[in-house]
Amino acid sequence: IASRIIGQGKAGGLAMRIWSSQSISDKFMRMTMLVSGIALLLAYVSFLVYDLYSLRQELVSSMATEANIVGANSVTALFFDEKQAAENTLSALRNAPQVRSALILRPDGSEFARYLRSSAIEFQLTNRLAPGEMERYWTKGRYILLGSRIQFQGAQVGTVYLVAETGDVARRAERFGLISAGMLLSCFAIALLAT
Repeated sequence: IASRIIGQGKAGGLAMRIWSSQSISDKFMRMTMLVSGIALLLAYVSFLVYDLYSLRQELVSSMATEANIVGANSVTALFFDEKQAAENTLSALRNAPQVRSALILRPDGSEFARYLRSSAIEFQLTNRLAPGEMERYWTKGRYILLGSRIQFQGAQVGTVYLVAETGDVARRAERFGLISAGMLLSCFAIALLAT
């Protein structure tokens, strides 16, 4: 045990001698590179998180706009109980590839019309707007559910729910992360070559 402690002490002493044998300018440069590297890494992570958040909020904003358009175009169908007209309105969501499914409810909460991008998709409405809520969204894994009231002349005539997939958001964030990582590595390489 004593020999092991002596060996560890010699190793530690060797490391201290190597460190102390370096010039002050070398020590300062290495410390500067270490601090700069940590700062760049933190900036990279911060920008990546912010970009992911911004892309998600952009998707939510787009969903809210689409819900308002669907709601405005479904008022007449709700008034005259024309289910086919409401389904035709919902079918326009095929032009919004991120929207996977949609549902229009009557004021009493019963289903009025439904849209599914694929027959393999199931729409289970597990969250609903609370009384008095006009709009809200919920995040579940890689899906976002948004609910919005349909109003006409101040009266509630129905509710529309949209489900969108965040796969595009994740892919865009991944591309941004790869580009940023490449830039970060390039900065490190330039810093090393400069020293």
